[in-house]
Amino acid sequence: MNIKEYILYNFKNDNYKEIRDQITNSVSSNSESTLPGEGVIFELLWNNSDNELKDQIIETVRKAIIKETI
Repeated sequence: MNIKEYILYNFKNDNYKEIRDQITNSVSSNSESTLPGEGVIFELLWNNSDNELKDQIIETVRKAIIKETI
């Protein structure tokens, strides 16, 4: 089982709150070890978004990069 399959398998039966908590904990931990899982989640988001939502995601990321690098 590769890391992507492992992440998806671990989230498979989680409800909304469990998924939200996992993402929140992963992001707030600031640990590089969580980056692969965050990447899998982002890939799911991206692949299941229409072009309008993708544009919103890009704009949000762009603004966040500017804010973090000031």
